Amino acid sequence: MVGTVARHALRALTPELLNAHATIAGFLAAGRKFPPGPIYLLLFGGAGMILIAKAFSLSRDERWAPLTLPLGAIGRASFFVFILQSYVYYIGLPALGLPYPQLWPLYYVTSLLFFLAAAALWNAFDGNRFLTIGLWRTVPIVRAMRSRVRTALAAR
Repeated sequence: MVGTVARHALRALTPELLNAHATIAGFLAAGRKFPPGPIYLLLFGGAGMILIAKAFSLSRDERWAPLTLPLGAIGRASFFVFILQSYVYYIGLPALGLPYPQLWPLYYVTSLLFFLAAAALWNAFDGNRFLTIGLWRTVPIVRAMRSRVRTALAAR
């Protein structure tokens, strides 16, 4: 709001300044992402911080446990769900050829339930060990090489 007022005030008081220096106008624009201006960062960064704070407060409240516990399963499998959602939304749903405008809320809720079930299954067999930087711990040959290197270094 303040950025918009400042931009309009500059445009009213000194229109030649904003016309000659488009960077200043972009710097004060709320929609400028690349590079992000301070107004964009304050607006969207602040909104993100408010959402995160609200999520933390809801997770501590016992009355919201029936909702936050399943969402925690999605949070623990977030990378897996991130990969899975591109397949569901870009390949799966278009391939079904469903009528889009009429029933999209039903499709969305159904996809969220699918992600919830997939995340619960993923967490049940600890699938994150396969999608992590710590993959070397699960591959026996890499583990053997690491122990061989450690032994060789200790022998020196």
